[in-house]
Amino acid sequence: MKKTFLKKIILFFIVLECLFLFNSSCGLDVFTMINPPYSLINKPAYYDVEVSSKYFEFYTNETEDNEFDGTAVYYKIYNNVEKLQSDVASLVSLANDSQNNYNAPYRLIEKGYFYYQPLRKEGNSSQILVEYTGYPKKVHIRLSDYKNFSDFSACIKISENNIGKPLRNLSNKSTFNFFAKTSYDRIPEKNDDDVRFSGNATDDGLYVSMFAVAIGHNLDYTPIYSNILYLGSVKINPEDFS
Repeated sequence: MKKTFLKKIILFFIVLECLFLFNSSCGLDVFTMINPPYSLINKPAYYDVEVSSKYFEFYTNETEDNEFDGTAVYYKIYNNVEKLQSDVASLVSLANDSQNNYNAPYRLIEKGYFYYQPLRKEGNSSQILVEYTGYPKKVHIRLSDYKNFSDFSACIKISENNIGKPLRNLSNKSTFNFFAKTSYDRIPEKNDDDVRFSGNATDDGLYVSMFAVAIGHNLDYTPIYSNILYLGSVKINPEDFS
């Protein structure tokens, strides 16, 4: 009887140790959650035709927490609206799943899943777009220019301060002015990391979908993420630059 009891105790501690080792070694199990961005102010839709509506606006959700590093925005470029709708629906469904939404940021950014890319700004290579300051900030993003109207120029504004133009996550500082004429305004190609294409780009325009996520770190500086927030999608047309 004593031997049976002793074996049970030993087995219990072996199982307990295995669970500890598994949780310590698996990257996706480091899911200490931090507060996600919130309070969408403007969420554009890919079918919007009014240029005045083609911007993204939301608030960061910053707590006084040493783990919090800032807020990132991730994007993907599509030439097929059905693929955009399918990807967005899958990600939003995961984000709304209270049992599994800790996986949403990893599925968003990991290669082999949706592989969205971090939106960059001029002069900054960090994946974090909005640095942590301890208080919520309004983020306004217009991805591309529209003709020669200064009111509709590409920009990133943090609490009304223009911090520069948005850039794709490529080494050549490419902008989202896909159909303009400067060396930085090139049409995306199907082998670029930030696109999901069916065939090649066409003159019918391209779509960009975006999500926001808060980023922090745990005690050993492993990145931790918040749940994701869908910011909307816009269509960028060739006639926007003529």
